Amino acid sequence: MSVFFVDCVSRASRENAQWLKPAVCEPRGPRGNPIAMTVDARSKQWYTRRKRDRWSEGDLERLPTELRPDEGETLDLFLRKKVLLLQSRRGYRANTDSQSLAYFATRRREARGLSGDSEHRALDLGAGNALVSVLYGNHNQGANMELVELQADLAARADRNLALNGLVPRSTVVCHDLAHGLPSSIEGKMDVVLCNPPFYRDINSRSPPTRKEKLLAHFESSVDIVGFARAAHDALVEGSQVASAFFIYDAIHSERLYEGLIKGGLEIVSTQTVFHRAHKQPLRVLFEARRPQANLEREELEPLVLHPEGTSEVEYGEDMEDFLESLPFPQFIIGQLRDDYQRTDEE
Repeated sequence: MSVFFVDCVSRASRENAQWLKPAVCEPRGPRGNPIAMTVDARSKQWYTRRKRDRWSEGDLERLPTELRPDEGETLDLFLRKKVLLLQSRRGYRANTDSQSLAYFATRRREARGLSGDSEHRALDLGAGNALVSVLYGNHNQGANMELVELQADLAARADRNLALNGLVPRSTVVCHDLAHGLPSSIEGKMDVVLCNPPFYRDINSRSPPTRKEKLLAHFESSVDIVGFARAAHDALVEGSQVASAFFIYDAIHSERLYEGLIKGGLEIVSTQTVFHRAHKQPLRVLFEARRPQANLEREELEPLVLHPEGTSEVEYGEDMEDFLESLPFPQFIIGQLRDDYQRTDEE
């Protein structure tokens, strides 16, 4: 696995740098309570937002030095204890968008008879901390992952997260600004494109994050949604009947995503609306798109309800639970994992 750094600073990041200030908020769950098992590297005391799940020094010593959390990072074990993820404590942090996108792409390929074990190349555009790639790559063992990320710090963290989750032999991270087009090693060679782009266009339209990392993850900078769509179009294998790009977007701005994909040269194959609860307003939209081809029919799928009636805030629908359950355990067995899975040297 390699990390390449190319044109890592966008125009917008330079323009907005003067008012980026430290944040003081702490990520919390839907009921206001701290969630997930975490270690904070700011001090010698291991911090966890769920007090019964503390990391010990012995746990961290099981990890290679370069995979331990740095200053200002947390290490989280979550999603049914199947993912170890390094994240910025006050920058960009993962949410359900990553798992929804990886789930959608996996299930759409399966519906078309494409096995996850068959070798294929998958591109994660705007990869962030690599959670989409970790989930998709570990569920689809035949996937060779290419990740493109604008921010150098996030690209480096993505590389470490791939290592934590066993994707080193089949993954590459490139730090690159899509304003300069796709890297030549990617253009026209991808069977799958995964994209969770920034949702917001006008930085004055809402209260922006004060941290640069989170700001660039949420607001468009050097490339808008049309640019992401065009990059996805150019990355897909030309002439393939099954090579697809998968996008997730804020449901409120679904029309903008639709128009952006069309302007970027893609045709929409299927759509799915994501709800937090069935009785709530739509949360996200998922789109599958391809290069134009004859007789392409669009399919509107049944909505994806993350938490069906009768489930708690930490329980998902049956198929999403099956998706998470089918993921392998992390290669580093630390913390609560030791209670669930004891691996011997022979294994």
